[in-house]
Amino acid sequence: MADGATMPVLELKAQLRGMPTRVWVFRDRIEWSRSTALGVLSRSVMAAATQDASEVGAAGGDDQTGTIPLGQLYEVTGERIGLHTRLTLRARDCTIDLDMSGSKAARLQESLRTLKTQRADH
Repeated sequence: MADGATMPVLELKAQLRGMPTRVWVFRDRIEWSRSTALGVLSRSVMAAATQDASEVGAAGGDDQTGTIPLGQLYEVTGERIGLHTRLTLRARDCTIDLDMSGSKAARLQESLRTLKTQRADH
């Protein structure tokens, strides 16, 4: 049986510094992965050169990933910016700003609040 350490509690798409980013919330951490312009370009060139879409997924490119342990997360704030909401996640070692729709931001904030409360109860 899969637990929250291996299966995400929540998965969504956002923007990090203007680039598409996937965010996964697990019981003990938050992970994110974004493709930089160089990563997207290298996959496009690889696909064109090989004419094989299966090669595209294997190309590493210049993707950036990160992990924030839930225990290190100390602040989550939201700010409305135009049509989107900017959610700022502050941890001991890093701060990331994620731009997403208001409904996604609310789901992410609620998930993090619930998980932090559950951790405090244990």
